[in-house]
Amino acid sequence: MLNALESFIGGSLGAVKRIGWFGFAADPPTLAHRAVVDAVLGSGLVDKVIVFPAGKLPYKDFVASDLQRIEMTELWKSAGDFGPELLISRFDLLRPHAFLWYDLWKELNHRAPSTQHYIVVGSDQYLTIETSWVKVRQLLEQASFMVVPRKGFPIESVSSSSHLLNIEPIPGSSTEIREGDLDHVDE
Repeated sequence: MLNALESFIGGSLGAVKRIGWFGFAADPPTLAHRAVVDAVLGSGLVDKVIVFPAGKLPYKDFVASDLQRIEMTELWKSAGDFGPELLISRFDLLRPHAFLWYDLWKELNHRAPSTQHYIVVGSDQYLTIETSWVKVRQLLEQASFMVVPRKGFPIESVSSSSHLLNIEPIPGSSTEIREGDLDHVDE
């Protein structure tokens, strides 16, 4: 039986040559997440963005259930008026534990080797890769990132195989929303 990621790649990507992979908690999805997708699609560097709520993470407890997070992500997509250039996938939710980025990167390049894959992250995440991600040296040597500036997390440069998008830093976070600041959530 095909695994969920293999099924998704085989059934959804077709001949797409440049893809941004945007994994997030989606607890809840925010206007900031929408701005990240807009920036990535607007960069002209990708043809599609794959948004996927993260599976079970050993260091994070989600407030919403997996079903609620995927439903919120689907509502978020429709409110953002995205077309076929944005796909939502459940592949990570269908696993016993979330993919580590390095393992996902290897799998993507194995399953779709002729596609240029980018890991989409905000500058907040990119600045913590060295201290909080697994197999960081291999990932930084092999992977391509699209880094989106986030308010409060200034960044000057990224690795040579990556792209720092030239946009105004994006404000807002899911954490702020869970703490009661609803300024960056859709109605």
